[in-house]
Amino acid sequence: MPRLPTRSADIQPGAISGGRRAGADDTGVVDFAPVARTVQGVAEQQMNLLEENESRKVLVQQAEIRAKYAKRLDEAATSGEELGKIREELDADLSRVSENLSTRKGLETAQMHAANTGAVFDNQANNIAVTRATLEARVEGAKFLNSTGAILSSNPGYLPQAEQDVDAFVATLARVPPEKRAAIAADLKNNLNVAAAMRQAQIDPDGTIAAVKGGQYNLDPTQRLQIEREAEREKRAQEADRERVKLEARREEAEKVDIARGEMLDGIIKGKVRWADIRDNPAFAGPQGANAKKELFLMMEARNKEMASGEKKSNPVVERNLWMAIHAPDGDPRKIYSATPIFEAVQRGDINTATANQLNAMVANQKDENNRTIGSHMNGAMATVGRALSQDPKYLGRPDVVAAIQLDYQDRVNKKVASLRAAKVDPLEAFNPDSKEYVGSPQFIQGSVNRITGNAQRPVQDPASTPVGQTFVDPNGVTRVMTKELKAALAKTTPGTTGNW
Repeated sequence: MPRLPTRSADIQPGAISGGRRAGADDTGVVDFAPVARTVQGVAEQQMNLLEENESRKVLVQQAEIRAKYAKRLDEAATSGEELGKIREELDADLSRVSENLSTRKGLETAQMHAANTGAVFDNQANNIAVTRATLEARVEGAKFLNSTGAILSSNPGYLPQAEQDVDAFVATLARVPPEKRAAIAADLKNNLNVAAAMRQAQIDPDGTIAAVKGGQYNLDPTQRLQIEREAEREKRAQEADRERVKLEARREEAEKVDIARGEMLDGIIKGKVRWADIRDNPAFAGPQGANAKKELFLMMEARNKEMASGEKKSNPVVERNLWMAIHAPDGDPRKIYSATPIFEAVQRGDINTATANQLNAMVANQKDENNRTIGSHMNGAMATVGRALSQDPKYLGRPDVVAAIQLDYQDRVNKKVASLRAAKVDPLEAFNPDSKEYVGSPQFIQGSVNRITGNAQRPVQDPASTPVGQTFVDPNGVTRVMTKELKAALAKTTPGTTGNW
C-alpha cells in the first residue's frame, strides 16, 4: 500500500491565550450579528404592534356588531322579523371584519370573537324563536279552548274526550320546549274542566256540588269553591224561577178572576147574569175562582133581597172608608188590592150592591198606572177635605155628614176628571192649583158642603117619615139609616113617643 507523505513544522514558543474566543479584531473579519438582532427585534416589535392594532380593531368591530344585532333581535322579538335573514346579515358583517386582516393574531381574534358573537346571537335568537312558538301555541290553544269549550257548554259529558284532544293538540307543538308543552296542556285541561263544571252546575246543581267535593274535576281549591258557589246560586235561581212561574200563574189567574168577577157583578146589578153563567165561567175554574163564585153567589142573594124590599142606601162612612182604602198609597196598611173587603161589607149590610159594583170597578182601575195616579191625587184631596171638616165644630160627632160630603166631593171630582178626558185635556189639571179646573179650591169644596148640609140640616121632626135608605138622628142623638123593618116598627108606635130605640 502506498504511504501518504508527511510534513513537519517547527512551532515557536509564544504567549498562551487564556481561552478567549478569537474576535473580529483577532481575525480581521466584521461581526454583523448585533445588527441582525436589532433588526429582528424591530421587526418583531412592528409585527406585535400590527397584531395588537388588528386585534383591537377586531374587538371594537365585534362589540359594535354584537350591539347592533342585539338591538335587531330585541326589535325582532316584537316586530316578528324573520330571524334567519338577520343571521345572514350578521355572517356578512362578521366576514367583512376579517377581509383586511394581515396578521395571524388578528385573524385568530376575529375568528374567535365571530364564533362567540354567533353563539350569543344564536342563543338569543333561539330564545325568541321559543317565545314565538310558545306564544303561537298559546294563541292556537285559545282557539282550541274556545271551540272545545263551546262543545262543553252544551254537552259537559264531552270532557274526557276533550282532554284527549288536548294531548293530541300539544303533541303538534314541536318547537315548544317540553316543559312549556306540559304547562300548556295542564292549563288547557284545567280551563276545560272549569267550563264543564260550570255548565254541569247549571244542569244539575246538587250533583255538581257532590262531584266537585268528590274530586271528579281537575280544579284548584279556589276554582272548586267558585264552582260550588255557582251551583248553589244556580240552585237558588232555579227555585226562584219555579216560584216565579207559580206566582205568575197565580197572578194571571187572579187577573182573569178579577175581570170576570167585575163583569159578573155588573151583570148581577143589571139583572143579566144567572147562576149558571157564574158556575160555568172558565175564568173561575182555578183555585181562586172558587172563592169568586162564592162571593158572587152572596152578591146575587143580596141583590135579590134589595130588589124584593127596596135598595137601601149605603152607609156613607163605610163607603168613604172603602174608597180611601182603595186609593191609599202602596205600603199603606189600609190599602186593599181585591174586592173581598167590599163583598164583606155587602154581607154585613153596610153597603148596597150598586155601591159594591162601583167600588169593585175602582179596585180594577187601580191596576192601570194612569188611574193609579189619578186615584192617588183624589185620595190626597179626599183626606184634606175630611181633615178640614172633622176640625169644624159644626161637624163634631157627625161622621156620617162628613163622609157624605166627602163622597159627594169624590163623585164631583170623578165627573170633572171624566169631562177633562172627554175634552182631550190632561186629567191631572184637576189637581193643579194653577189651573182653572182645580178641584181643591174653596169654592169647589164648598159646593159639596152646600149640597149635603142643605139636606142634613133640615130637621126631621118624625123619624117615621124618613124614607127608606135615608139617614136620620134618633132620639138618642145617634145617626141611623132608615130600613124597611125599622120603618114598619115605627109605624106601630104612638106618634110623639120615643119608642124602643
